Amino acid sequence: MEKRIRKANVGDAPALAELAAVTFPLACPPYHSAENIALHLEKVLSRDAFEGYATNPDIAIYVAESDDDSLVGYVMVDFRPCDDDEVAPLLRNVEPTAEFSKLYVHPDAHGSGFAQQLLEKAAEDAQARGCASLWLTVWKENVRALRFYDKNGFSVVGDRFYRVGELLDHDFVAVRVFSKGD
Repeated sequence: MEKRIRKANVGDAPALAELAAVTFPLACPPYHSAENIALHLEKVLSRDAFEGYATNPDIAIYVAESDDDSLVGYVMVDFRPCDDDEVAPLLRNVEPTAEFSKLYVHPDAHGSGFAQQLLEKAAEDAQARGCASLWLTVWKENVRALRFYDKNGFSVVGDRFYRVGELLDHDFVAVRVFSKGD
């Protein structure tokens, strides 16, 4: 499968929402109900939400396309200052920073290298915008994601709670500080 990564545009919003509906539930803790996940999808990962993200100059979305031009993955980076009271104190020594907000790949494309390509594109963009680091949150029991982020230079620096629908998940906060060789 050829790896094509490009910047998303507002026209990608419907496909991004469809992809999110497939990929987001796979990363959720097993105690979330379908209704709870649907609430989160509607609020954070809907077509309207992606249209807003795609038109916000402080947010960058990159998509991975398959050979037939369908979207198989995406990454979102938020360059706005962190306003999360639990996270902001953990980032004081690594600013300026950007939130590595979302990285999802369709299960049929797991192992394809798309996640790595998307992560690298996000890091490249962050460095081009003058960031010293990227930060993210990940559910503390998502072993696969934690392994991937550790392999890519992210270190856990703390934790926080993240609302998904009506429930709070206990997440780790991890940071990747860019070195001169990145």
